[in-house]
Amino acid sequence: MTNVKDVKVVAQTSAKAEKLIANKAKAAADKVAADKVAADKPADRSVNVITKDLKAIEAATAKLEKAKAAFDKAKNELRKLTGKAPKSTAPKGPGVISSIFELVKKAGKRGISKDDILKALEVRFPERVAGSMVKTINVQLPKRMSKEKGVTIVKLENGKFALEVEKAA
Repeated sequence: MTNVKDVKVVAQTSAKAEKLIANKAKAAADKVAADKVAADKPADRSVNVITKDLKAIEAATAKLEKAKAAFDKAKNELRKLTGKAPKSTAPKGPGVISSIFELVKKAGKRGISKDDILKALEVRFPERVAGSMVKTINVQLPKRMSKEKGVTIVKLENGKFALEVEKAA
Protein backbone atom coordinates (compact mmCIF):
# COMPACT_ATOMS: atom_id res chain seq x y z
CA MET A 1 0.00 0.00 0.00
CA THR A 2 1.37 3.39 -0.97
CA ASN A 3 1.72 5.81 1.88
CA VAL A 4 1.12 9.54 1.65
CA LYS A 5 4.77 10.39 2.46
CA ASP A 6 6.01 8.22 -0.40
CA VAL A 7 3.62 9.87 -2.83
CA LYS A 8 4.69 13.34 -1.66
CA VAL A 9 8.37 12.41 -2.09
CA VAL A 10 7.70 11.12 -5.60
CA ALA A 11 5.78 14.29 -6.42
CA GLN A 12 8.59 16.52 -5.11
CA THR A 13 11.25 14.48 -6.92
CA SER A 14 9.24 14.63 -10.14
CA ALA A 15 8.90 18.41 -9.83
CA LYS A 16 12.68 18.79 -9.29
CA ALA A 17 13.43 16.54 -12.26
CA GLU A 18 11.00 18.53 -14.40
CA LYS A 19 12.80 21.79 -13.53
CA LEU A 20 16.24 20.27 -14.18
CA ILE A 21 15.21 18.92 -17.57
CA ALA A 22 13.57 22.23 -18.50
CA ASN A 23 16.82 24.08 -17.62
CA LYS A 24 18.89 21.65 -19.73
CA ALA A 25 16.49 22.05 -22.65
CA LYS A 26 16.71 25.85 -22.38
CA ALA A 27 20.52 25.72 -22.27
CA ALA A 28 20.57 23.53 -25.37
CA ALA A 29 18.14 25.87 -27.14
CA ASP A 30 20.31 28.87 -26.19
CA LYS A 31 23.34 27.10 -27.62
CA VAL A 32 21.49 26.42 -30.88
CA ALA A 33 20.55 30.10 -31.06
CA ALA A 34 24.18 31.11 -30.46
CA ASP A 35 25.31 28.77 -33.23
CA LYS A 36 22.83 30.34 -35.63
CA VAL A 37 24.37 33.75 -34.89
CA ALA A 38 27.82 32.38 -35.71
CA ALA A 39 26.92 31.87 -39.35
CA ASP A 40 30.42 32.78 -40.52
CA LYS A 41 31.69 29.29 -39.50
CA PRO A 42 31.91 26.58 -42.12
CA ALA A 43 28.41 25.39 -43.00
CA ASP A 44 28.93 21.67 -42.45
CA ARG A 45 30.35 22.24 -38.91
CA SER A 46 27.32 24.40 -37.96
CA VAL A 47 24.94 21.77 -39.31
CA ASN A 48 26.66 19.08 -37.23
CA VAL A 49 26.50 21.24 -34.09
CA ILE A 50 22.84 22.10 -34.67
CA THR A 51 21.98 18.46 -35.35
CA LYS A 52 23.72 17.38 -32.16
CA ASP A 53 21.94 20.08 -30.14
CA LEU A 54 18.61 19.21 -31.70
CA LYS A 55 19.03 15.60 -30.59
CA ALA A 56 19.86 16.83 -27.07
CA ILE A 57 16.70 18.95 -27.06
CA GLU A 58 14.59 16.01 -28.24
CA ALA A 59 16.06 13.78 -25.50
CA ALA A 60 15.46 16.44 -22.86
CA THR A 61 11.87 16.91 -24.08
CA ALA A 62 11.24 13.16 -23.86
CA LYS A 63 12.60 13.12 -20.28
CA LEU A 64 10.43 16.12 -19.42
CA GLU A 65 7.29 14.39 -20.71
CA LYS A 66 8.16 11.27 -18.72
CA ALA A 67 8.71 13.34 -15.56
CA LYS A 68 5.39 15.17 -16.10
CA ALA A 69 3.56 11.85 -16.44
CA ALA A 70 5.15 10.54 -13.23
CA PHE A 71 4.30 13.79 -11.44
CA ASP A 72 0.66 13.67 -12.58
CA LYS A 73 0.39 10.03 -11.51
CA ALA A 74 1.81 10.90 -8.08
CA LYS A 75 -0.60 13.84 -7.72
CA ASN A 76 -3.58 11.64 -8.57
CA GLU A 77 -2.40 8.98 -6.10
CA LEU A 78 -2.07 11.65 -3.41
CA ARG A 79 -5.57 12.91 -4.15
CA LYS A 80 -6.94 9.38 -3.82
CA LEU A 81 -5.20 8.89 -0.49
CA THR A 82 -6.45 12.21 0.85
CA GLY A 83 -10.00 11.65 -0.40
CA LYS A 84 -10.00 14.35 -3.05
CA ALA A 85 -11.04 13.32 -6.52
CA PRO A 86 -8.35 13.69 -9.20
CA LYS A 87 -8.84 16.48 -11.68
CA SER A 88 -9.67 15.25 -15.12
CA THR A 89 -8.59 16.82 -18.39
CA ALA A 90 -11.23 14.91 -20.32
CA PRO A 91 -14.22 16.84 -21.65
CA LYS A 92 -17.05 16.94 -19.16
CA GLY A 93 -20.15 14.88 -19.81
CA PRO A 94 -23.30 14.49 -17.75
CA GLY A 95 -22.53 15.07 -14.09
CA VAL A 96 -23.52 13.34 -10.88
CA ILE A 97 -26.63 15.46 -10.28
CA SER A 98 -28.03 14.99 -13.78
CA SER A 99 -27.30 11.25 -13.46
CA ILE A 100 -29.26 11.11 -10.18
CA PHE A 101 -32.22 12.80 -11.88
CA GLU A 102 -31.99 10.44 -14.86
CA LEU A 103 -31.99 7.38 -12.55
CA VAL A 104 -35.03 8.62 -10.59
CA LYS A 105 -36.82 9.41 -13.84
CA LYS A 106 -36.07 5.96 -15.32
CA ALA A 107 -37.20 4.20 -12.12
CA GLY A 108 -40.81 5.13 -12.80
CA LYS A 109 -43.53 4.36 -10.25
CA ARG A 110 -41.53 1.69 -8.43
CA GLY A 111 -38.83 4.22 -7.46
CA ILE A 112 -35.15 3.79 -6.72
CA SER A 113 -33.30 3.66 -3.40
CA LYS A 114 -30.32 5.84 -2.46
CA ASP A 115 -28.15 2.70 -2.31
CA ASP A 116 -29.12 1.74 -5.87
CA ILE A 117 -28.40 5.29 -7.04
CA LEU A 118 -24.97 5.16 -5.38
CA LYS A 119 -24.15 1.82 -7.03
CA ALA A 120 -25.07 3.22 -10.46
CA LEU A 121 -23.03 6.39 -9.83
CA GLU A 122 -19.98 4.34 -8.79
CA VAL A 123 -20.17 2.54 -12.14
CA ARG A 124 -20.55 5.79 -14.10
CA PHE A 125 -17.95 7.76 -12.12
CA PRO A 126 -15.31 5.28 -10.85
CA GLU A 127 -12.77 8.10 -10.36
CA ARG A 128 -15.01 9.91 -7.85
CA VAL A 129 -15.02 9.37 -4.12
CA ALA A 130 -18.11 7.41 -3.01
CA GLY A 131 -18.50 9.45 0.19
CA SER A 132 -18.83 12.66 -1.81
CA MET A 133 -21.47 11.12 -4.05
CA VAL A 134 -23.44 9.95 -0.97
CA LYS A 135 -23.44 13.54 0.30
CA THR A 136 -24.66 14.78 -3.10
CA ILE A 137 -27.48 12.21 -3.14
CA ASN A 138 -28.57 13.15 0.40
CA VAL A 139 -28.57 16.88 -0.40
CA GLN A 140 -30.41 16.52 -3.72
CA LEU A 141 -33.17 14.06 -2.86
CA PRO A 142 -36.01 14.85 -2.68
CA LYS A 143 -36.47 18.59 -2.06
CA ARG A 144 -33.55 20.38 -3.73
CA MET A 145 -33.76 18.40 -6.96
CA SER A 146 -37.55 18.86 -7.06
CA LYS A 147 -37.11 22.61 -6.71
CA GLU A 148 -34.24 22.97 -9.21
CA LYS A 149 -35.68 20.63 -11.87
CA GLY A 150 -39.24 21.92 -11.55
CA VAL A 151 -40.70 18.49 -10.84
CA THR A 152 -41.99 16.75 -7.73
CA ILE A 153 -39.85 13.92 -6.39
CA VAL A 154 -41.45 11.96 -3.57
CA LYS A 155 -40.20 9.41 -1.08
CA LEU A 156 -42.34 6.29 -1.38
CA GLU A 157 -43.46 4.12 1.55
CA ASN A 158 -40.69 1.63 0.77
CA GLY A 159 -38.09 4.39 1.17
CA LYS A 160 -37.41 4.73 -2.54
CA PHE A 161 -37.64 7.92 -4.59
CA ALA A 162 -39.80 8.48 -7.65
CA LEU A 163 -41.23 11.28 -9.76
CA GLU A 164 -44.75 12.04 -8.59
CA VAL A 165 -47.32 11.05 -11.17
CA GLU A 166 -50.25 13.44 -11.36
CA LYS A 167 -53.56 11.65 -10.95
CA ALA A 168 -56.24 12.16 -13.57
CA ALA A 169 -59.26 14.09 -12.35
